[in-house]
Amino acid sequence: MSYGSAALAHFKQIPWCDAILTDPGYCIIPTPSREVKFTGEDSFFSETLQTNRTIQALLSVCSKPDMSTSPLPIREVRMLVAIGDALNGHVNTAHGGLLGCLLDEAMGTHLGVNIEFMSRKEVAKKLTSTMTAYLNVSYKRPVPTPGVVLVRTKIVKSEGRKRWVKGTIEDEQGNVLTIGEALFLGIKKIEAPGMKL
Repeated sequence: MSYGSAALAHFKQIPWCDAILTDPGYCIIPTPSREVKFTGEDSFFSETLQTNRTIQALLSVCSKPDMSTSPLPIREVRMLVAIGDALNGHVNTAHGGLLGCLLDEAMGTHLGVNIEFMSRKEVAKKLTSTMTAYLNVSYKRPVPTPGVVLVRTKIVKSEGRKRWVKGTIEDEQGNVLTIGEALFLGIKKIEAPGMKL
């Protein structure tokens, strides 16, 4: 199981992943869903999918913020994911449901890093989180397991509290294996029952 510096070390050993991590236009960002929380939030990615045979390593990078970029300053997130053989649907092939989850998670991470950046700049304070309204997934090619994929996301449109996001899952050659198109809705942070954050 690896996360944080261990995930960085894991991907630095793979030349095509190292090229993504050392791209000067991008910086490594936290992936909050990989951290165990006492509320139970994100337990699917922080516990269930964080084993040597599920998602052994996951690391996110984002494009450097540009306030002139429309619709939001961080235009792209790239997420490296090491998929294990306990996530198969068919033989040596990742389950389609997992691929939808990866797209949803990368898109949510992308929106989250924008919300955090904008709130630090005091540009937007009303919305503190997002939820998926819909996610359409198109499967183009099988995703072999075990293996490493790149999930890439871009925000297509932003209107009020609605965010339209597009994502792809790609192999090391840049072949698009899966495409996702989603609508997210901005919400206020949901508190667990009996909690005040």
